[in-house]
Order: sequence, then structure tokens, then C-alpha cells
Amino acid sequence: MSLLLKVLVSAVLLAIICFQVDWHDVLAAFWTIDWEWLLVAFLAFNLATVFSARRWQFLLAAIGAMGARIGTRPAVATTYVSLWFSNFLPTAFGGDIARVLTARRAGMHFPVAVSCALIDRLLGLVTFVALFFFVEAGLSLAGFEGPMLPLASILFLGFVAAYFVVWVGTRVRVPRRWLRYRFTRYLARAVRVVASLGTRPTCLQGALVASMLSTMMSIVAYWGAIRCVSAGVGISVAVTASVLGILASALPVSLSGWGVREGTVAMVLMQSGFLAPGEASLIALLNATVIAATSLVGLVVSIVVDWRRSDVMPNGAHGT
Repeated sequence: MSLLLKVLVSAVLLAIICFQVDWHDVLAAFWTIDWEWLLVAFLAFNLATVFSARRWQFLLAAIGAMGARIGTRPAVATTYVSLWFSNFLPTAFGGDIARVLTARRAGMHFPVAVSCALIDRLLGLVTFVALFFFVEAGLSLAGFEGPMLPLASILFLGFVAAYFVVWVGTRVRVPRRWLRYRFTRYLARAVRVVASLGTRPTCLQGALVASMLSTMMSIVAYWGAIRCVSAGVGISVAVTASVLGILASALPVSLSGWGVREGTVAMVLMQSGFLAPGEASLIALLNATVIAATSLVGLVVSIVVDWRRSDVMPNGAHGT
């Protein structure tokens, strides 16, 4: 899909969302909106970014001889920069460039650095989908209506199947002739990263805990944007909106997910039955504002951080 077409898709979707917002009512209610919840959303999204950095750091530490040692400060700084790239480069995965370059500077082989970035993405998505499934299943078991349970089940089973394929790959020897293809080489490296996690339980536990905390903070950020407008929407709706919004933003049909994410969030909120189209669209825009503001932190970090810090070092060294 061409860059021009992606920009057009994002612009059209955002325009539709803005059109659905009754700006006269928004201006009238400007001083009555609970702005403190927007601050909660911003802080929660920043915490999600920090925990995401820790998850990536645990993945790097799990690889052993292939890996690299990166301190917490450069890991967090790199993740902020990657967030900026992800939201303003013409691809949802553009931010991984920053992580790959940092891992390379620390001595990691390029294919392994790319594989770590992809596994980090996958682990984040798996955590979101798993939480989505368990929330919907819990609501159904408690006697509440769980309209999204079929979709949550399909997504959950799909990611479980993907994990099973990777698990099988850790036990299958790849024929050398297959490694002539770049895709196969990267897939083999990714499988090796997963296998390394299995041999280092401390890193595996750390990555899982960090992923769960990052996911929970992301959901709190979505919920904070919702509470700015309405106090009657439950956390389960925020879970659905965040999961489907993030999955939609990964589709290569728009500029870094802009428009598709907001449209998906607005649709989920409207389907919940608690919000009018204008309110749902306003919440989607508030959430986009939080993401953009946090991304700007990444821009500032990319300008002021000294990328020659001593806590990004080749494997075998010890960073802070």
C-alpha cells in the first residue's frame, strides 16, 4: 500500500471522527470535563512505556552469548524514541529501528536484534489478547453479558496457535538450505530467542510481569480518556477498546495506525451502548492526544539523550 494512500486513509478516518463530534457542545462543556482523568491517562501511558522498556530489556538479557547488556536508562530512552518513530513514521513498526540500533551498538547481531524487537511486539499483543479473553470469559461466568467473548476467544486461540508453532520450531532442526532465505533466517532467530527465554526463568518471569504491567497501564490510559467524558463506562469496555484499537493500528492500511485506531475505539465505545457517537468520537480523539503527547516525549528524548552513554555496552560488560 503506497504512502500517499495510507496518509489519505488516515486523514479521511480522522476527518470522519472529527465530523461526528459536536464541537459546539464540546466547547460549552470544556470546563466541565474531568481533565484530571486526562492527566491520569497521560501518566498511565508513560508508565506503560517504561514497563514496555523493561520487557524488552528482559528479552535482551535472556539471549546469552547472542545478546547484549543494556541499562535501564537507555532501554527506557530507546523505547520513548521508538514510540515517536512508531507514531510518525509511515509504518506501525518504524519504532523498532531505534531498538535495533541500540541493540546493535551494544554488540548484538543484527538478525537477533530484529528478532528481539519482533518477539517484544508479539509478547505485548499476546498479553493484550489474553487479558481481553479472560475479562470477557470472567464476565460471562459471573452472569454478565459478554458480547465480545466470541471475538476474544478467536483472537486468543489464534495467538495460542502462533505460540504453539513457535514452540514446535524450538524443537525442529531447520535444514541449512532453508536458511538461504532471509525470512527463514529471521524466523529461526526469533524461535531461538523464545527458546532462550525457556532456559532463563528469571528473565521469562520478568518479561511476563513487565508485559502484564505495561498492558494494564495502557488500559488505564484508555479508561482515563473515557472517564474524562463519562463516569458510567466500565473497565471492561476500556479493555475491549484498547485491545481492538491496538490490533487495528497494526494493520498496514494507514499512516502508523492513525485514524484506524481512533475509528475502532469510537466504534467499540458506541457499540457499548453507554455513549453517543459524538462522545465516543471525542474520547477517541482524547486518547489520540495522550498518545501524541507521550510520543512528543520520545522526540525530546531523542534530542537531549547522549546515545554514547556507558550503560549501552557490548555483551559481557556491566551497565547500570
